Amino acid sequence: MLKRRMVFYRWSSQDSDKLFDPYTVVADLYTRIQTDEEAGILDDGDSTVAVVPIEFIDRSKPVRLQLLSLRSAGRLPAKWRPDAPLDSIPLLAGEYSADVTHVCIWPDGIAGQEYHANAPRLNRLSFFFRRNSGVRTLFEPLYNPDMFDRLERLRGRLRSVHITLVNPHYAHATDRSGAFGELIPAVFGSRAPSLNVQLGMGRYGPRDRFLDAGIEDAVFDIAEHAHEQVDRMVVGGINPTTGKAERVDLLNERVQIERNLPENPRVKSIPESDVAFLAIGEARVELDRSALIARSVQAQAVHK
Repeated sequence: MLKRRMVFYRWSSQDSDKLFDPYTVVADLYTRIQTDEEAGILDDGDSTVAVVPIEFIDRSKPVRLQLLSLRSAGRLPAKWRPDAPLDSIPLLAGEYSADVTHVCIWPDGIAGQEYHANAPRLNRLSFFFRRNSGVRTLFEPLYNPDMFDRLERLRGRLRSVHITLVNPHYAHATDRSGAFGELIPAVFGSRAPSLNVQLGMGRYGPRDRFLDAGIEDAVFDIAEHAHEQVDRMVVGGINPTTGKAERVDLLNERVQIERNLPENPRVKSIPESDVAFLAIGEARVELDRSALIARSVQAQAVHK
């Protein structure tokens, strides 16, 4: 069995002149792929993603697609075992290794993803649609309704922040406030394939020392307005009410349901597509029944 999280997002169009209609966009992509098999692949020089349309005709059902993060032979890790020298992992011409995730997009502005540690994030799907189809859309992770309130209680008393970006280009391309520039050295910029930024006052230093105002403003700006661009964000500080250290981990605060899915018999590292899509749909029904998605959307709207 494969442990997966069904995580949920709010999607929105970012261009009033060309609204994002997932059914039309994915149907057009499918048509282009029939005549050009490379139409579903986007290589931006640093990383390669592919989108595979699965279901997009029936508007009473969500759009279903696979999102793949691809690596060609030149980007693969080496093969190793203790009794043999390092070797390459063989791939034929035109073949890639792929990290696969399944995505459902509903017409009411909600999307769900079968999430795992190596799954490409939906900011890559936004980037793909913008470059491949000329439409601008945003997928914002939904969080537990009280997450931003708990984060706000740490304002003025932040002691640490840990931010990971798998591809900084996605972040810099949409960072209107310059918040990422405050935390990411300009010498790296968007050229680095990945960045792991950790800032802190030190575990054993005085407890009344906190991150300066400029860094704190950048952290809160990213948390409130650009959180969909980060792959990991953990903020630590002192709760002024209790005087105790607290951590807010955005990944664990996402609206999600965990499931164990059976392995695909042919590819043990991924679930059967039908099973994955069904699990996303069932998780949506469960979260709607508890009104958690609706409350999360309302809570995040307050912080926009």
